Amino acid sequence: MKNTICYAFLIGLLMLQVACDRPSKHNKTPSIATPNTIPNSKNLSQEQVLLNNVDARLLQVKTFQSQAQISVKTPDINQSLSADIRLQSGQKIWAALYTDFGIRIEVGRLLITPDSVQVINRFQKQYYAEKINYLQQLLGYPLTFADLEAIILGHRLNLPQTSDTLHTKHLSGTIIELSHRSNNMPTNTQIDTTQYQIQQIKLDDLFNDRQVQQKLSNYQIISNKNFATQRQITFTSQQKDYRATLLFADPQLNPKLEFPFVISKNYERIK
Repeated sequence: MKNTICYAFLIGLLMLQVACDRPSKHNKTPSIATPNTIPNSKNLSQEQVLLNNVDARLLQVKTFQSQAQISVKTPDINQSLSADIRLQSGQKIWAALYTDFGIRIEVGRLLITPDSVQVINRFQKQYYAEKINYLQQLLGYPLTFADLEAIILGHRLNLPQTSDTLHTKHLSGTIIELSHRSNNMPTNTQIDTTQYQIQQIKLDDLFNDRQVQQKLSNYQIISNKNFATQRQITFTSQQKDYRATLLFADPQLNPKLEFPFVISKNYERIK
């Protein structure tokens, strides 16, 4: 049950991405300038201006909360749960998970900090405490607290380094595909330049045979920022597929939050 709770939350949020195509020399990249874009500096490439415009429209918050519907299918689990998710930037990620059978019953609670993962299992009346590297043990991917925060807020991952070469390719209409290779992992991002919304992210970890594809849709504009309320994720590791759909509802920026995590004295401490 501990793994079920963690999978439902973590796989549902996992957006670490897959395989990039080489930019075609025959596809001309259209101009990405619009009246609301960041001014193009003579010292910036068109690719960097594109990234700057995407980043300028990402949520930047001190606190965040949202309801979510999480459907997960793994080699061991086929389950849907609802969740309340709360975040204090750089400090805490909290989630309460509930059954999805018409009756809202809490089945578990998580509290993640930059160095720890804690889980309350309501069904078996157990409590778990792990170091942050437990996320890597569970998912087979070096997932950090910062990665999880970026995932929840819809930020980019595997960011390009200064020395990385960026490529763009025009796919269709206003969709631009931007690719780069960082940390020895090809990363491919499709962006709708109308509102600079990320449509799809792919990353291919060739060395460890791990791939992920994430599709983002149903955007809301919140305080002039972009937030995708629907995420479809496919994560493949060692020929095992993990699939998830994550639906956010009623996202709120910078609310005053509490992160209750009270462990009953009747609960058994497992680790």
